[in-house]
This record gives sequence, structure tokens and C-alpha cells, in this order.
Amino acid sequence: MRVVVAGATGLIGSRTIAGLRDYGVEVVPVSRREDVDVITGQGLAGALRGADVLVDVTDAPSRAEATSAEFFGTSTANLLRAAASAGVEHCVALSVAGTDRVQRGCFRTKAVQKERARRSPIPHSLVAPRRSSIPWTPCPARPRTRTACTSRPC
Repeated sequence: MRVVVAGATGLIGSRTIAGLRDYGVEVVPVSRREDVDVITGQGLAGALRGADVLVDVTDAPSRAEATSAEFFGTSTANLLRAAASAGVEHCVALSVAGTDRVQRGCFRTKAVQKERARRSPIPHSLVAPRRSSIPWTPCPARPRTRTACTSRPC
């Protein structure tokens, strides 16, 4: 099985690749470091050639809603278009739990990503881990809440 992982150099992408390789899966990393760009589409056709599955664990460069919406709208469209052209059999996209209920910020932009995947002719899976699956550390900005603190909060 050949699996293409978009967002390969990020925290989740690198762990995804390691896990797939542990199971003997042929993995093709997709990132700008590999001269593949999900925004411009450069290199996507070659990376997806012969792939069975596309895994999208990309992340926007900013949590600002406009920037995030532009990123996920463009990258998801480019990935799905290239995957369809390459004959990819299944797409998996990382989402966020709660995007159907919370309609603001990065939640809204992830909902747009989910909708694009749903409208795609390629069979897909949307994986939305709950926040409780993220290691918890106190957030200095919200000391009285049990929130996973990240460097770029939603």
C-alpha cells in the first residue's frame, strides 16, 4: 500500500509517517521541504502518482480566520483535485471535534475543509480527535480552565 501524507513535517504528520512505516507501509511525505506545495499545487501530481491513500494532516500557518480559511480552502481543493486525477482510492483528513457546533475562528475553517471532503467524489474519512486526547498543560492565558495550551490557540 502506498500512502501520501500531506503535512509530513509537522508534529502529527511526522508521527503519522513513523507509525505507517512501522507497519511496513510505503509512505510518500508531502511538504515544501520535499518540493511539494499544497497551496500552489506544485509537485502534487508526482507525489500522488500510484498512491492508494491520501492523508491530510496539514495545518494553517495562522489561526487568524481569514488566513486559515484561505489555506484550508485552497490546500484541500488542490489535494482533492490531484488525488482524483491520480486515482487515489481513499482520503483521510484530520479535523477537530466540535466544528459542527462552533462556528467561529479555526473551527469554521475546519468545517469548510470537512465540507469540501464530503463533496469530493473520492471516498473519505474525517478523523476528529477530542481535545482530551491532547496532552493537557495549564494555559497561562486561561489559568482556570482545563484547556490544552498550544503556541497558537484557536
